[in-house]
Amino acid sequence: MKKSIEKYIYTFVLIAVAVLSSVFIFAPEGVASANSAWFKYDGVDSVGAIVRDKNCPIVVDREDLTFDIYKDDIGSFYEYENPAGKVSAKYTFRNPTDITAKVGLIFPFGYAPEYKSETSAERDNKKYYSVTQDGADIHKRIRNTYRPRRREDYDIVQFDLNTDTEYLSEDYIETDELKKDTKVYKYVCHAKDGYDIPQKVYVSWNDDIEGKVFCNFSNYDDYGYYEYKRVCVKCDENGDAVFYSTQDILSSLMIKSGSNLLYYDAAGEDTLFNAVMSTYGEENGVEEVDWYNSFVARYYNCNTFINTNFNVEDRFRWYDYTLEFAPYQTIVNEVVAPLYPHVTREYTPRMHDYTYLLSPAKSWASFGEFHLRINTDMYVKNVSVGKMKKHKGYYEYSCQGLPDGELTFSMCKSPAPITTDAWWGLVITGIVLAVTSVIWIPIVAVIIVKVRKKRIEKKVMQSQNVQRPVYRPVPRNGYYGNAYDRGFDTDDKTRGNKRRK
Repeated sequence: MKKSIEKYIYTFVLIAVAVLSSVFIFAPEGVASANSAWFKYDGVDSVGAIVRDKNCPIVVDREDLTFDIYKDDIGSFYEYENPAGKVSAKYTFRNPTDITAKVGLIFPFGYAPEYKSETSAERDNKKYYSVTQDGADIHKRIRNTYRPRRREDYDIVQFDLNTDTEYLSEDYIETDELKKDTKVYKYVCHAKDGYDIPQKVYVSWNDDIEGKVFCNFSNYDDYGYYEYKRVCVKCDENGDAVFYSTQDILSSLMIKSGSNLLYYDAAGEDTLFNAVMSTYGEENGVEEVDWYNSFVARYYNCNTFINTNFNVEDRFRWYDYTLEFAPYQTIVNEVVAPLYPHVTREYTPRMHDYTYLLSPAKSWASFGEFHLRINTDMYVKNVSVGKMKKHKGYYEYSCQGLPDGELTFSMCKSPAPITTDAWWGLVITGIVLAVTSVIWIPIVAVIIVKVRKKRIEKKVMQSQNVQRPVYRPVPRNGYYGNAYDRGFDTDDKTRGNKRRK
C-alpha cells in the first residue's frame, strides 16, 4: 500500500510540473520575452505627393492608396531592417488649363526608423522605392533634411509644409550669423598612445562659454551642476580627435581618454563650410547641399553642441521629382515606398501601427475620388477613416474627396489582441494553480488512498462474517443432555435435592 501511495504522489507531481512548464512554453511572445531590451519603437509616417508651387493649377482626379502588409513581412522585430510591408500611392493628375505646366513635386517618405542601421539606408532607397509616370520610371532625387522627432507623440507626427520644407533648398542656406566662410576655431587632439588608438576622447569646457561646439561625436552630456559641459569626440583611423567651436574655448579646454589627461593642439582657424563637410562622404547617400543645410537647421535647434555627422537619427527623407503637363493632359503618377510601422508590445500579439498623412494633399487645387485598399492575410484594426469592407485577402474603403483627419490603422495577427497585463494575469494564475497543485494534490492523494483502504478492510470483514456460523449462546437448561434427565446433578445438595426440570 505504501508503494501505491508513492506512485500516486509521483504521478501528480509530474502532472503539476508539466502544467507549470506549459505556462512558460505556450506563453505569448510579448510575455515570454518580457525582459528583452525594447518595448516600443517609433516607425515612419508616410505622406503623399505634395506640390511645391502654391499656385499650381493641377488637380487630382483620383488617388488609389494601396497597402501590402502580410505576416511574412512582419516577422521578428529584429528583422525590421527590411520593410514591414509597402505602400503604393497612385495619383491621376490632370491639367485643366490650356497652358503647359511644369510641376515640381516632393514626396516625403519619412525618417529612417530607429531600429534600422545606417548601412542599410542607401540599399533601402534603391531596392524598395520607385517613382513612375504612366508606368515608366522617371528621374528623381533623394533629398534629406533635419527634422527633430516629436517623441511625445508616437502615433501621428503632424506634417507642416512650410516648417518641414524650410531647409529643403537647392542653395546653401546662409543667415546673418552663419555663412559658408564664417570663421570657426579648430582643435586637434593626438589621442594615439603607441599602438593603442582609443575610439573616443572626452572633451569638456566651461559652462559660461556661449559658443557652440561641433564635431563627429559619440554622445553629449551637459553637466551644469559641475559648471562644465562634455562631449565624446570620435577618433579617426590615425587616432586624432578633431572638433570645432564658434568661440575660442582653449582657455577652459580639458581632454581625457578614460582617466588619462591628454594634450591638445590648437590647429588655428577654418571656415564653417570646411568644418561641416569634414565628415561628409558620398557613401552616406546625402547630397552635399542637404548635408550642409541640415547642419544650419540643427545649429538653430541645438543649444550647445551639433553633430557634424548627419546620421540616421532625425534625418527626414524625400523624393524630389518633376512632372510636365501638356494642355489638358492627364498623367498617372505612382510612388511606391516601404513601410516601417510603429511597434509596441503593449498588446499580444504585437500591434503594428501605420500612419498616412492625408492633410498635405489639400495643397492641390482640388481632389476627386479617394480609394483605399489594404491587401493582407492579417486583421485590420482601428481604422480612422471609418468601417472598411472586408473581402477575402483584402479590405477596402472609398469616398469622394479626402477623408477628415489623417489615415491611421493597426495590423495584428490575431482578431482580438489583448494587453500584455492581461497575459501576465493569465500567466500568474497558471503559476498559482501549478504551485497549488504541487502542494495539495499529493495531500488529497494520500487522503483518498487512506479512505479507500478503510473501505477495503470493511468489505473484507463483512465477507468473513458471512462464511462463519452464527454464534448462538447455549441456554442454561440446555447444558445437560438427555442422559442426565433422570438423574441428579452432582451438586444436588446445593440445589436442595431439586431435580432439574
